[in-house]
Amino acid sequence: MDALLSYHPRDLLLFSPRVYWALVSGHNDSWWPLAMLAPAAGLALLWLLAHHPRRHGRVALVCVGIAWWFVTWSFLWQTYRDINWAIDWAIVPCVMLGGLLMVFAATTRPTTHRPHQRRIGLTLVVWGTLVHPLGFLLDERSIQAADTWLLFPDPLALTTLGVALSTLGGWRLALALPVPLLWSLIGGATLLGLESPIGWAMLVTAGAAVAGWLPLSGVSQSQRGTC
Repeated sequence: MDALLSYHPRDLLLFSPRVYWALVSGHNDSWWPLAMLAPAAGLALLWLLAHHPRRHGRVALVCVGIAWWFVTWSFLWQTYRDINWAIDWAIVPCVMLGGLLMVFAATTRPTTHRPHQRRIGLTLVVWGTLVHPLGFLLDERSIQAADTWLLFPDPLALTTLGVALSTLGGWRLALALPVPLLWSLIGGATLLGLESPIGWAMLVTAGAAVAGWLPLSGVSQSQRGTC
């Protein structure tokens, strides 16, 4: 038992912090226009969700759906697999999530959300698109290694949780949450293994997403029928 308790998340990593952040920096260099565009795109996404979410929510779902396809191809498949063979498990679920969000964008009906659910959703979008990338200020990496939601799965998972809580309800929300929630937990543990305190924030925000979703199980049958 003492031996098990002595383990640290870094003991499970297949790479060092230096290697990982160099990979992130190189990916940013390869796709630098998107890295520069990400904060503005995050503000635009937030505006869509804050103003007439029933009308603009479908656009937000399309945006994060396309982002998952791009991030899965450009980072997970072409880049991250070079240092982490275990990432193969995530490829199919992430591609399926992108497709699922696109389907929901085309089929979702207007849904009434509880106030706290919407507040949590918008907060997660702010965190994923604008706050999480500032994690470079808390650990030993440069701004060139900042991870933004248009290029990396960690902030994209948090952003997706926020968009889902802000736009979906009922069984659609239940189907949209598992993949970004699981990634948030694994991504948070990975960041802790890299000795980045932003990993704790990922775990906390994942818990906040669950808190925003759980009360939905208590809605009436008539409310579920409109989702």
